[in-house]
Amino acid sequence: MKMSLSRKLYGLSGGILAIMIAMIVLSVVGLSYSARNTRGLGEDVEQREASMNSMVELGLAVEMYKSYLIHNDQSFVQQFHEHTKKIKDDIEHYQKLGDGQEEKEASTSASEILESYDHMIDNVLKAQAKKADVKTIDNFIGKGAGDQLREALQKLDDIATKNYETKRDKVNGTTTMLRWSMVLSGIVAVLFGIIASTLVIRAILRSIQSVRAAAEMMSKGDLSSEADVLSNDEIGEMAQSFNTMIQNVRRVVQQINSSTATLASSSEELSSTSEELSKGSNELATQAEQVVTAMTEV
Repeated sequence: MKMSLSRKLYGLSGGILAIMIAMIVLSVVGLSYSARNTRGLGEDVEQREASMNSMVELGLAVEMYKSYLIHNDQSFVQQFHEHTKKIKDDIEHYQKLGDGQEEKEASTSASEILESYDHMIDNVLKAQAKKADVKTIDNFIGKGAGDQLREALQKLDDIATKNYETKRDKVNGTTTMLRWSMVLSGIVAVLFGIIASTLVIRAILRSIQSVRAAAEMMSKGDLSSEADVLSNDEIGEMAQSFNTMIQNVRRVVQQINSSTATLASSSEELSSTSEELSKGSNELATQAEQVVTAMTEV
């Protein structure tokens, strides 16, 4: 199959272009994967913020609860419910961002504990209405309620932190792999370009040098040397055409040499004939002289 020089050069350019396209596709795929994980990281960060905000609000709610027990001021009851409402909003936001079963179960459990904790101060009001001691109310109604909710909220934060670290490791791993893949692809593209171009250029130079050597021998009168046909492209066709020219010149020279030899042989024959004619003329002259001498004597 004939492979022209233009096809070789286009093939070389196409190979380098294909490697570059592969690098671009690999980069796009890697960036898309990293983008998805990065969005997941943002959601995990929001979940951590929601869980930490809820723990802060829990601390404030506990403070309002204690303040109400100490001061017996109804304004603290309202503030207590405001803080528990914010905790509820944070848990719901956390649950919306979650996409795993563990997150759903933990947020559902936290919501149930929060609902029980939110009613705790109402139970305190009922107990106070019965003239119960404040310390006794705190021991039997509020004991452990805040700790349970705090543990539930802490579990939410732990889950979000674990998910964040897992996705962060994936993003870092993908980024590292993408970086090395691009570096290796670039090295492969450069090496391919160098090797392929070197082979093509070397083949072209070998064919040209072969034709040049044959032309130099021809210029010195040596028609026995021919160029080596090293490829089947335009350079190879040029070498083949040069060899055909040498063969034609060689044939013409042979014909000239043959004609020269024939001419030399004819010249020798003509010279021999001329000498014979000259000898015949001399003999006729001698005979004529003899006849004249004989006639004179008579």
